[in-house]
Amino acid sequence: MLACLIASGKPLQDIPHIMQKIYNLKTIKRTRYVRLMMSLAGLLQHKITDSILDETRFRRILDETFGDQMLEHLPIKTYVQTTDFVTGKARVLENGRLADVLYASNAMYPLLPPIQIHGQWLVDGCFSSILPLPRAFQLNPDLIIACHISRQNEPVNNNIECLSNYVIKTCSYSQTSQRTILVNVFEKDTHFLFFSFDKNIGFWDAEKLPEILAMGDKSIENDREYLETLLRDD
Repeated sequence: MLACLIASGKPLQDIPHIMQKIYNLKTIKRTRYVRLMMSLAGLLQHKITDSILDETRFRRILDETFGDQMLEHLPIKTYVQTTDFVTGKARVLENGRLADVLYASNAMYPLLPPIQIHGQWLVDGCFSSILPLPRAFQLNPDLIIACHISRQNEPVNNNIECLSNYVIKTCSYSQTSQRTILVNVFEKDTHFLFFSFDKNIGFWDAEKLPEILAMGDKSIENDREYLETLLRDD
């Protein structure tokens, strides 16, 4: 999301406000209790678009933010990682309506339903590659800088928070595993920045965005000399 906001030309000073508008509890608080329970009871035939949360408001905000912008027309070339919901294979998008592409990359099934793009049902890219370095390697760049983000568990008060904790831990483990394997296999000039949050950061914690930005600034400052050397050498 952040990469596309920057690539689309949004002013940097406006991006925190836009992110808070997109990611907050009000965006995803509506739950499809009735349909969910009827489906579990076998009273309704399951549809591929069934989910726990109602995605309507989330998609509307994405539409309002990006309008009819196309991914392939962004001033900065951008690739978005998603997952084919039917096959489970990674699907890297290079074109398509930006609001739809970004919804797909955030569709954390079963919380949010998949979306059909280019004839395929797509969900969050973390299901197939939490650290999508293979595509980056294929582009043969001079330098790759990847971010590894870790955070604390959420306090578990309901099933959704329990699921969130599970996703946090599996994603963190996958990042570590993929980082070691991919760098050894491809032998590319790849460098990592590590961001560790001592507090839980949830999908809907828009009010914590200042803390996230402050942590990012701190991490960049700590690695400033290293980063400047990398950029100067390349």
